[in-house]
Amino acid sequence: MEKLKKRHQRHNYMGLILIIILAVAGIGFAIIGGNALIEGDITVNKNRFAVIFANIRSTEGSITTENASAIIDKDDPTKLHIEALFNIPGEYYEVLFDVTNTGTIPAILDKISSTNEENPYLKVSYTYEDGKEIKNQDKLDAGSKKTVKLRVELLRDIDSVPPEGMKLDFTFNMHFIQDKE
Repeated sequence: MEKLKKRHQRHNYMGLILIIILAVAGIGFAIIGGNALIEGDITVNKNRFAVIFANIRSTEGSITTENASAIIDKDDPTKLHIEALFNIPGEYYEVLFDVTNTGTIPAILDKISSTNEENPYLKVSYTYEDGKEIKNQDKLDAGSKKTVKLRVELLRDIDSVPPEGMKLDFTFNMHFIQDKE
């Protein structure tokens, strides 16, 4: 009888140890298998997250392309580098470009960043081509595109421009993340 009790206790301990192991494994899986935030260009199970800038063109009235250029960054396809030389107060450089979701996963705009916005002689503005404001959390569906208008202007109320002109090096970036819905 005593032998039977000891065997029963051993089974209880083994059962308790098995329950603890399963609980720890379940918690570990829950931690590892949580939500993943996707950024950049990535392919998962034939789904692809990719947002790029394309089709840059300057608008009429903008300074000439001899004095300005806009180039998409080769390492970050949602970053635009602009170089411009302004000679007269009120001159501006304005470009239109397409923001295209070439992937299969919807994207949302997380943030916009740019350099040289602190320059007191420049005014920087960006909207969609139709004039609507660009806001964080704007959605870009898979396979769709939106056209952005970016304008950098030398203010009219400055006293003078140096004889060599005012050179601008400017970077504009739209950071997208996976839409969680």
